[in-house]
Amino acid sequence: MVRDTLDIIPPPYSRVHNIVRNIELLTDVVMNSNDDFLNMGIVNVGYGPNPMIRGYRALWPLGRVYFVKDALHNAISCRQLTRHGLPVNFVNDTATVAEWEKGKIIMTATT
Repeated sequence: MVRDTLDIIPPPYSRVHNIVRNIELLTDVVMNSNDDFLNMGIVNVGYGPNPMIRGYRALWPLGRVYFVKDALHNAISCRQLTRHGLPVNFVNDTATVAEWEKGKIIMTATT
């Protein structure tokens, strides 16, 4: 059951924590065909549309990051980032992710 618009559940009902809508954020993407040759299915995003997974890329430390062209937003798992030692800091409506050793910001998210 989808509880709110932040839950993303693809078939066969396992959680996807990381999706991007901009393919330029990934390199060496394994692309899916329009007829879903890779059997990747769709994602259910709250009460919105059910966009098709167009491809994926394994990206450390996140694991598989799915390319979903018709997603409304990028969605990256804070839990997976912090499990790998990347601190996520929230200030007002902005979140930043930094390298642990150097403190250099490597990712920024805003609402």
